[in-house]
Amino acid sequence: MDELKSELVEDGYLITNSEEYDLEMNSAITKVNDKAVKQEHHKKYLELYKNTLIRILMVR
Repeated sequence: MDELKSELVEDGYLITNSEEYDLEMNSAITKVNDKAVKQEHHKKYLELYKNTLIRILMVR
């Protein structure tokens, strides 16, 4: 999830990589600290999340 967090910082949703945050995500929307992100960012974050889960499952 480090890659996703770095993208959140780069896109301006978080100030630093060490910042704690709440993430809500489904197929339609992503919210960071109860604030919806732009749709193009949602698509990017959803893809990063899916890829991270795939890597985790392949390691097991």
